[in-house]
Amino acid sequence: MRIAITIEKLDTRRGGAEVNAVRLIHQLVARGHEVHVLTESVAAELPANVQVHPIPVRGSFVSLRQWSFTNGVARFLQEHSFDATVACQRGYVEDIVWAQDISYPGTVAGAARSYYYSPWRQALRRLQPCFSFKAWTYGRIERRQFTRRPPPYLITVSHMAARSFEQDYHLSADRIRVVHNQIDAQRFSPESLRVKRPAAREALGVRDELVILFVGQNFRRKGVRPLIETAGLLRKKRADFRVVIVGLGQRQAAPYERLARQLGCAEQVTFRSESRQVQEWFAAADVFCLPSFYDSFGMVVLEAMTAGLPVIISQYCGVAELIHPGVDGFVVERPHDAAEIVSQILPLFDRQQRAQIGAAANATARKVCEANTGNDIASVVEELATRKSRQTSAAS
Repeated sequence: MRIAITIEKLDTRRGGAEVNAVRLIHQLVARGHEVHVLTESVAAELPANVQVHPIPVRGSFVSLRQWSFTNGVARFLQEHSFDATVACQRGYVEDIVWAQDISYPGTVAGAARSYYYSPWRQALRRLQPCFSFKAWTYGRIERRQFTRRPPPYLITVSHMAARSFEQDYHLSADRIRVVHNQIDAQRFSPESLRVKRPAAREALGVRDELVILFVGQNFRRKGVRPLIETAGLLRKKRADFRVVIVGLGQRQAAPYERLARQLGCAEQVTFRSESRQVQEWFAAADVFCLPSFYDSFGMVVLEAMTAGLPVIISQYCGVAELIHPGVDGFVVERPHDAAEIVSQILPLFDRQQRAQIGAAANATARKVCEANTGNDIASVVEELATRKSRQTSAAS
C-alpha cells in the first residue's frame, strides 16, 4: 500500500509524537509498504526508500505555522493519491489520526485543574479559547478533524484519551483503536540500573534517605506544585527523604523553589536539569511520583515501572489504566491533595514493601512492552487502511 504520514517536524528530539512517528515509518517499510512523509523538516534516521515531501510553512507564531502546515498538507493530499493517510499530530483531511494527546476540550479542562490553588485563574484558563488565537486555532483544527463525515479513524495512546474524544465528538467505538506507547525495556532493566545506583546517589548527596523522583518538562501540568506541598506535609512526619525534581532549568524552577522555602521543606527538595540520562535518575531513586493534572499516557511512568520503581500517579494519567493499585503502583484520585499522596508514600519507607511493589511494576511494564501484540501500531494502521480502502471501493 502507498501510505502517507504527516507530521509538522519529524525531529525525535522534540518528544514522543516524533519518536512514535519514526517507529511507525520503520515498521511500515519493513512490512513492504511504500511510505511517504509530509513534513516541514526531518531530523531523524529514516529508511532509504522513504519519500519525503517538504511542506512549506509560513508565519512566525506557533498557531500560524500550525494552520499553514495543515492547510499545506490538505492541498498536497488533494493533488496526490494514497491508499491511506495518517496524521501523527493535527490534520483535518487524513484518513487516520494518531492522537498523542487527549481531546482539546479535555486539555482545557485539565489545564484548569492545575490552577486548583486559585479559583480565578481556573476560570480564566477555562475561558482561554475565547481570547487566545493559539487556543482557537488548535480547537478549530481538531473540530475540523472529527466533525467531518465520515470522521477519521482514531488511534489513541490510552483508553482515557479515547473517552475524551468519544465524549467531545461523539465518535463511535468502532472507529477508535487504543495502542499504548512502547519503550525499549532493556534500557531500563533493574539489573543495569543497580550497577549505577551507588554513583548516582552519591552525586545527589544522599545515603539512606528515601528518594522520590519526578521527571517532566511542564511543571504546572505534571503536578510539581502538589508534589512540593506533599514534601511540606511529609516533612512534619519524617525527615529522611529527598524529592528530586528533574526537568526545566533554574529560571523555570525558581517559583517552585520559593514555594519549598515557604513550606519549610527546601532541604528535602532538589531541582536538577536533564543534563544526565534518565536511567541515572532512576538508578538513584526509590519511588517515582507524577501527580499530573492531565497526561494522555505518561511514557516516563512506564520507564520508571520498567526500572523497578514503585510509581505514584494521578487518575488523570493515561498509564494509570495499566496499574493495579497497591500491587504494582498507586493511583491518587485528587492530584492536588497532598495528604492523599503522603498516605501512598509512607508505606514505601519500608524497603521490603518497595522491593515487592517495584518487582510487580517491572513485570507489568514488561508485559505491556514485550508480550502485547495489540500494541503493534503498524498492524493497526494496516487494518484501518484496509477498512478505508474497502469502504472507498464499496462507495464507488
